[in-house]
Amino acid sequence: MVDLADLHERTRDVRRMTAAPICTGAGITTLELAAATAFGVDGVIIDSAFRQALQPDAGQNADISRLDRCATRYAAALRTVPGGRQLTSAPQC
Repeated sequence: MVDLADLHERTRDVRRMTAAPICTGAGITTLELAAATAFGVDGVIIDSAFRQALQPDAGQNADISRLDRCATRYAAALRTVPGGRQLTSAPQC
């Protein structure tokens, strides 16, 4: 379980130390949890949700279109989070 108050406090602490983009995420598997962890950060890592989306149904192969739909839903939800930072350019990987 994610302690949101602790996460937000740690995010503020890190923000005071750097201007670099800050991302958060560990076990993010729902839109609600992604939105709750997004406050004050530049990105939310949703690998767990993507892995779940790629799990094949019994007797079938993984369906990449499920991943696309998952990514679309998370992107739409995270764009509406109050307090989330809007970057003017994507950080370099």
